[in-house]
Parts: sequence; structure tokens; C-alpha cells
Amino acid sequence: MISPKRKAVGAGPAELEGGASKRVHAADVHELSAPDVLAITNLIHKFLQCLDEGDGPGFAALFASGAQLEVVKAGIVKSGAQQLAALCVGLHGRFSQCQHWEGNCIIVGTSASSARNSSYWQAIEGAERVSMGRHEDTFMRGADGVWLFAGRRVVHTWTKGGGFEAAAAAEAAAT
Repeated sequence: MISPKRKAVGAGPAELEGGASKRVHAADVHELSAPDVLAITNLIHKFLQCLDEGDGPGFAALFASGAQLEVVKAGIVKSGAQQLAALCVGLHGRFSQCQHWEGNCIIVGTSASSARNSSYWQAIEGAERVSMGRHEDTFMRGADGVWLFAGRRVVHTWTKGGGFEAAAAAEAAAT
């Protein structure tokens, strides 16, 4: 966690055109308070809890108006409360036996009302890891002071059995 007295330098990706990233430089960093870091951390964890519970409305409520969620490996980009809620319910239906875990969050303030995160996630089914990757997030603080996702990019670094690609191939072969 970032100390309220220190700035995190050289941590977390900054989003560039084409999805590339760079290291964050001291000039790009805005000091976040400990309560802000905790609120953002809770938001990150609430995302996975809503996904694991299939709570579509709760999931969608974590995103600011106009925010996008991209799942790179599946070629999915969703925005708006209806699309986000439907994505949550659909993923939960497909992966209802999984629990998702987030770790190594590096939360960096970019202004008084915006921040970004780079973290690792994994999906566990029973006692077996079935998928893992990283999250690249942007956040905004609303007029009410509540932090929300402004964007989330889900990047799979490994999926057991090929994951989405294998499922898509199996579905195509069945039709």
C-alpha cells in the first residue's frame, strides 16, 4: 500500500495508444491518502466478489458512466450498466465454480480525482489454478467522493487448456 506521506515512483503501467504501457515517473504521480488507497483496493476486491457471486447489478455499479471493461484474450469490450451486468452474469454462469483472487496491487494517483492500478489475479477452481493474468485499471473519483472504475483491461497470461480459445474452437466444432 502507498504511504500517505510517500509517492510511488516507477510503479504501475501508464496506458498509451495501442495498449502499450510505460513506467510511471515522479511527475506523473499524485499523492493519494491512505483512505483513498483503501477505497480503491476495496473496489478492486468488490469487482471479483461480484463476479464470483454473479451479482450483475453490483458489478455494473462499480463502473463510472462511459467506463469500458476489456477482456483482451476473448476480444470482449463492454461498457454501460446493461452490458457490464450481462457480462458478469454470463461469466459467472460459465465459471461459477471459480474463486478469483487479486494481489500485488500497485495503486498510483494521477490527479486528485484519478488513479491507476497494475495488479495480478488468478482464478482457482477447487484447489487448482485455472487461469491467471494482470489487471490494468484506471479509476475516477465521482462528485460524491466515491471511487469507480474508469476502465479495466483484463490480460490473461496463462489459462489451463487454452481457455477462451479452446472453448471457442469447441463451440465452433459443435455447430
